[in-house]
Amino acid sequence: MRGARFYGKHDIRIEDFEIGELAPDEVIVEVKYCGICGTDVHVYEGGGGSSEITVPVVPGHEFSGVVCGVGADVTVFTIGDRVCVDPNDMCGYCEFCQSGRSAFCNNHVAICQTIDGGFAEKVKVRQKQVYHIGELSFEEAAMIEPLSCCLNTFEVFNIRLGDIYLIIGAGPIGLLTLQLAKIAGAGFIAVAELQPENQHKAKELGADLVFNPLEEDLTTLLKQNNITNIDKIIECVGSTKTQSYALDFAGKGCEVMFFGLTAPDAELVVKPFDLFRNQVTVFSSFINPYTFKPAVDLAVHGKVELKSIMDRIITLDELTKVLADPALRNKGKVLVDTHK
Repeated sequence: MRGARFYGKHDIRIEDFEIGELAPDEVIVEVKYCGICGTDVHVYEGGGGSSEITVPVVPGHEFSGVVCGVGADVTVFTIGDRVCVDPNDMCGYCEFCQSGRSAFCNNHVAICQTIDGGFAEKVKVRQKQVYHIGELSFEEAAMIEPLSCCLNTFEVFNIRLGDIYLIIGAGPIGLLTLQLAKIAGAGFIAVAELQPENQHKAKELGADLVFNPLEEDLTTLLKQNNITNIDKIIECVGSTKTQSYALDFAGKGCEVMFFGLTAPDAELVVKPFDLFRNQVTVFSSFINPYTFKPAVDLAVHGKVELKSIMDRIITLDELTKVLADPALRNKGKVLVDTHK
């Protein structure tokens, strides 16, 4: 079997290797497409992931495919089923799992970090992590995992109909978040984005205001739209500059989500008095506890638009080049065809 294996910072090798013996509760998925995620870039740069990295390991955790092998105890999948996969496997018995906080499972097994992931021709995974996708395209199904992570933001937030949103960044995460904000009953959605292509996508997906924060003043734009207070801010870039920008515009009672992943040693200067006088709440969103099935349902039933978020499809041999160059990732989701 051919796949990309991570050995350390900036060290990914395309190799042939064995998939290993199939356990009774596992299925083998022939991967059709696997998306490149910001976490993959973070790991490639030596920054780590949601779990400790076991090397060598195949990266990639946003994937879809076809079941091509089933273990003896598998009951809900057969060969030929079209599926996608939740990359997170929780133990169910540690203190966090037993108290309904499984995202922090002490024994978390993470596809692409502790076991092999989707940048390979095939993946071995437990059946409890596999989901039917019906007739949804494999390209769209590869984006269900990031959608499930975005859904966690709305599980954390205190959602109210008519809330005013500011979304910072209109990459794949920002565009998914934009659509979820609409579903959640947002009264007005402003999107800050530098790239013209992504600005256009945000407008097409229903943003009320799309602007370049380096060229346009948000305070002026809000006044022009009779907006006096921002209720929800979702930072989707992962930069201390954009996080500071988010806090600068946090209104009274505002809830701020730092979704974007920064470098491990990044530090942010915060003015506690500003948080105090506006009673601002700052959240983070860690993986996708209990949101994968709702994400599948939203995608399969056409409640979110996924095709326009995709930029292009590359081969395994192009993977390292794309991971190393931000300019190759700034126009949308890049998918890897693992068989080319």
